[in-house]
Amino acid sequence: MNDIYMQDHNLDVYILSIHHGSADALYKGIKPHEFRKRFENYFNPIKVYLYETIPIGKITGYIIFDKPIIDNPENLINLLEKNKYDTKDKLNNYFLGVNKAFALPVLKIIKFNKEISLEELKSANVGFLPPMSYIKLNKNIKLNDYLKKKEI
Repeated sequence: MNDIYMQDHNLDVYILSIHHGSADALYKGIKPHEFRKRFENYFNPIKVYLYETIPIGKITGYIIFDKPIIDNPENLINLLEKNKYDTKDKLNNYFLGVNKAFALPVLKIIKFNKEISLEELKSANVGFLPPMSYIKLNKNIKLNDYLKKKEI
Protein backbone atom coordinates (compact mmCIF):
# COMPACT_ATOMS: atom_id res chain seq x y z
CA MET A 1 0.00 0.00 0.00
CA ASN A 2 1.32 3.40 -0.96
CA ASP A 3 2.18 5.49 2.14
CA ILE A 4 0.51 8.58 0.63
CA TYR A 5 -2.87 6.93 1.22
CA MET A 6 -2.12 6.03 4.81
CA GLN A 7 -1.36 9.68 5.62
CA ASP A 8 -5.06 10.54 5.18
CA HIS A 9 -4.51 13.48 2.84
CA ASN A 10 -4.99 13.63 -0.90
CA LEU A 11 -7.94 11.28 -0.47
CA ASP A 12 -11.52 11.79 -1.56
CA VAL A 13 -13.60 12.32 1.59
CA TYR A 14 -17.09 11.05 2.43
CA ILE A 15 -19.51 10.91 5.34
CA LEU A 16 -21.32 7.61 5.73
CA SER A 17 -24.44 7.10 7.84
CA ILE A 18 -24.08 3.90 9.78
CA HIS A 19 -25.82 2.12 12.66
CA HIS A 20 -23.95 1.98 15.95
CA GLY A 21 -23.48 -1.81 15.91
CA SER A 22 -21.81 -1.77 12.50
CA ALA A 23 -19.61 1.20 13.41
CA ASP A 24 -18.58 -0.47 16.66
CA ALA A 25 -17.69 -3.69 14.81
CA LEU A 26 -15.56 -1.72 12.34
CA TYR A 27 -13.75 0.11 15.17
CA LYS A 28 -13.12 -3.18 16.99
CA GLY A 29 -11.66 -4.71 13.84
CA ILE A 30 -14.16 -7.59 13.73
CA LYS A 31 -15.76 -6.33 10.50
CA PRO A 32 -13.08 -6.06 7.77
CA HIS A 33 -15.52 -4.78 5.10
CA GLU A 34 -18.43 -2.38 5.07
CA PHE A 35 -21.14 -3.78 2.81
CA ARG A 36 -23.31 -1.38 0.80
CA LYS A 37 -26.08 -1.79 -1.76
CA ARG A 38 -24.99 1.44 -3.37
CA PHE A 39 -21.81 3.44 -3.29
CA GLU A 40 -19.75 5.51 -5.67
CA ASN A 41 -17.21 3.58 -7.68
CA TYR A 42 -13.80 4.99 -6.77
CA PHE A 43 -10.33 3.91 -7.83
CA ASN A 44 -8.05 4.81 -4.91
CA PRO A 45 -8.42 4.56 -1.14
CA ILE A 46 -10.91 7.00 0.41
CA LYS A 47 -11.39 8.61 3.81
CA VAL A 48 -14.86 8.08 5.28
CA TYR A 49 -16.16 9.79 8.41
CA LEU A 50 -18.69 7.64 10.22
CA TYR A 51 -21.89 9.39 11.24
CA GLU A 52 -23.61 7.08 13.69
CA THR A 53 -27.34 7.46 13.27
CA ILE A 54 -29.79 8.42 16.04
CA PRO A 55 -29.83 7.72 18.95
CA ILE A 56 -26.03 8.32 18.81
CA GLY A 57 -26.19 11.23 16.32
CA LYS A 58 -22.42 11.84 16.19
CA ILE A 59 -19.43 11.57 13.91
CA THR A 60 -17.38 9.08 15.88
CA GLY A 61 -14.26 8.65 13.75
CA TYR A 62 -13.14 7.78 10.28
CA ILE A 63 -11.93 4.84 8.24
CA ILE A 64 -9.64 4.64 5.25
CA PHE A 65 -11.19 2.16 2.83
CA ASP A 66 -9.34 0.54 -0.04
CA LYS A 67 -10.80 0.30 -3.56
CA PRO A 68 -14.26 -1.29 -3.43
CA ILE A 69 -14.98 -4.85 -4.34
CA ILE A 70 -17.96 -4.62 -6.68
CA ASP A 71 -19.74 -7.86 -7.42
CA ASN A 72 -23.02 -9.67 -7.10
CA PRO A 73 -24.16 -10.15 -3.49
CA GLU A 74 -23.64 -13.94 -3.58
CA ASN A 75 -19.93 -13.46 -4.27
CA LEU A 76 -19.55 -10.69 -1.68
CA ILE A 77 -21.04 -12.93 0.99
CA ASN A 78 -17.95 -15.13 0.57
CA LEU A 79 -16.00 -12.31 2.26
CA LEU A 80 -17.68 -13.16 5.58
CA GLU A 81 -14.97 -15.69 6.46
CA LYS A 82 -12.99 -13.12 8.53
CA ASN A 83 -16.08 -11.14 9.59
CA LYS A 84 -17.21 -11.72 13.16
CA TYR A 85 -20.15 -9.30 13.02
CA ASP A 86 -22.25 -9.81 9.90
CA THR A 87 -23.98 -13.09 9.09
CA LYS A 88 -24.93 -14.73 5.82
CA ASP A 89 -28.65 -14.40 6.64
CA LYS A 90 -28.27 -10.72 7.58
CA LEU A 91 -26.47 -9.90 4.31
CA ASN A 92 -28.89 -11.97 2.20
CA ASN A 93 -31.77 -9.95 3.67
CA TYR A 94 -29.91 -6.67 3.21
CA PHE A 95 -29.02 -7.42 -0.43
CA LEU A 96 -32.48 -8.73 -1.35
CA GLY A 97 -33.37 -7.58 -4.88
CA VAL A 98 -29.90 -6.17 -5.60
CA ASN A 99 -27.80 -7.44 -8.53
CA LYS A 100 -24.63 -5.46 -7.80
CA ALA A 101 -23.24 -4.49 -4.40
CA PHE A 102 -20.12 -3.06 -2.78
CA ALA A 103 -17.70 -4.29 -0.13
CA LEU A 104 -15.44 -1.53 1.16
CA PRO A 105 -12.21 -3.07 2.57
CA VAL A 106 -10.87 -1.45 5.76
CA LEU A 107 -7.27 -0.20 5.64
CA LYS A 108 -7.07 2.10 8.68
CA ILE A 109 -9.41 2.88 11.57
CA ILE A 110 -9.45 6.06 13.71
CA LYS A 111 -11.95 6.36 16.57
CA PHE A 112 -12.22 9.90 17.92
CA ASN A 113 -11.57 10.56 21.60
CA LYS A 114 -14.09 13.41 21.37
CA GLU A 115 -16.98 12.62 19.08
CA ILE A 116 -18.64 15.41 17.08
CA SER A 117 -22.33 15.73 17.87
CA LEU A 118 -25.08 16.63 15.45
CA GLU A 119 -25.82 19.71 17.59
CA GLU A 120 -22.19 20.85 17.36
CA LEU A 121 -22.16 20.40 13.59
CA LYS A 122 -25.41 22.35 13.20
CA SER A 123 -24.23 25.20 15.45
CA ALA A 124 -20.89 25.41 13.59
CA ASN A 125 -22.89 26.38 10.49
CA VAL A 126 -20.80 24.20 8.18
CA GLY A 127 -23.69 22.89 6.09
CA PHE A 128 -24.04 19.45 7.67
CA LEU A 129 -27.19 17.41 7.22
CA PRO A 130 -27.05 13.72 8.13
CA PRO A 131 -26.91 11.75 4.88
CA MET A 132 -29.46 9.05 4.08
CA SER A 133 -26.59 6.81 2.99
CA TYR A 134 -23.44 8.78 2.18
CA ILE A 135 -22.23 12.11 0.84
CA LYS A 136 -18.98 13.12 -0.82
CA LEU A 137 -17.35 16.08 0.92
CA ASN A 138 -14.96 17.30 -1.74
CA LYS A 139 -17.31 20.15 -2.71
CA ASN A 140 -18.17 21.16 0.87
CA ILE A 141 -14.79 22.62 1.80
CA LYS A 142 -16.16 24.31 4.94
CA LEU A 143 -17.44 21.03 6.44
CA ASN A 144 -14.38 19.09 5.30
CA ASP A 145 -12.01 21.63 6.91
CA TYR A 146 -14.08 21.68 10.12
CA LEU A 147 -13.95 17.89 10.45
CA LYS A 148 -10.22 17.83 9.76
CA LYS A 149 -9.61 20.35 12.56
CA LYS A 150 -11.74 18.33 15.00
CA GLU A 151 -9.88 15.05 14.46
CA ILE A 152 -8.54 13.88 17.79
